Amino acid sequence: MIIFVEEHTDMITREQAQKLINEMPEKFEGDELIEKIIFWEGVNKGINDVKEGKVISLEELKLQHQ
Repeated sequence: MIIFVEEHTDMITREQAQKLINEMPEKFEGDELIEKIIFWEGVNKGINDVKEGKVISLEELKLQHQ
């Protein structure tokens, strides 16, 4: 799985999509590609959140959910 650390946006570029497709086997279900794209989006959103300081500590999370 390629994780694109050079550019973090909410949008996937054609080049990034092509890299994801190139990782797939010769034949695959469309759902498999969609799952890869959704995973990629989640990872990149998480990286963006960290860069923007949109994170809390584990202790804060535990306090919020007691």
